[in-house]
Amino acid sequence: MNESFDFREPEFLTVGTLGPKGQREFFLQARAEGQLLSLKVEKQQVAALADYLDQVLDDLPDSEVGPAPDDLGLREPVISAFTVGSLGIAYAQDIDRLIVMAEAIPET
Repeated sequence: MNESFDFREPEFLTVGTLGPKGQREFFLQARAEGQLLSLKVEKQQVAALADYLDQVLDDLPDSEVGPAPDDLGLREPVISAFTVGSLGIAYAQDIDRLIVMAEAIPET
């Protein structure tokens, strides 16, 4: 069984790649309370995440947003906690939060 992580106040959430074109590995990465978490994901999962977040943000009321961070790259060290099998995203209106849930590929 893999570890469980609950980042209620993340400092950042980003997606990035490592490796040369054609051999790239994709990672979803977050940091909170000094803990850095990297999860290996598939290119299609990244595309679906981006599409969904775009739709969710379009549906939310306009609000004042600060400037985008200067650096959205992966932070070192990039050590994957696990490979994501399923990725879910939801918006919790009562707490005004996006929730990202990643489950590992089951070990055989």
